[in-house]
Amino acid sequence: MVKIEPFDRLKKIINPKQLKITPEIFQIILLDEIAERLEDIAELLKREQVNGDIESFVYNVTDSGVEIRVLSYKWVSMTILNDGTNDLYVSNKLYSQTAPLKQNESLRIRLTKKAIDKIWLWTDPGLTTIARVFALR
Repeated sequence: MVKIEPFDRLKKIINPKQLKITPEIFQIILLDEIAERLEDIAELLKREQVNGDIESFVYNVTDSGVEIRVLSYKWVSMTILNDGTNDLYVSNKLYSQTAPLKQNESLRIRLTKKAIDKIWLWTDPGLTTIARVFALR
């Protein structure tokens, strides 16, 4: 088994002997760099946390479809409610085979994995319906 010393790669790039600094000072420099990177990571994680805001939208859906770009809103989950009298179809691809949402039915979609970037809503040809979307940020 090969033992790899921590920061071995960095020591090859920056040799403390060439800079004429003590190993202790070099260690402080490395720890400062690590702390800075950890602050950057903490800031990124803070942006991804759920803050509990609920946003609601109303869409007038036709057979030509309505596109909702979910990744741009940074939602954690969304619920789609069919408020209209006609069937509402929901999918991540326009006009793909999907079961319809009947009047007053709802569909909850979890977006925590960031695998879905768009949601499409549409109706049967020539019909319209109302869709309400509630999203948790």
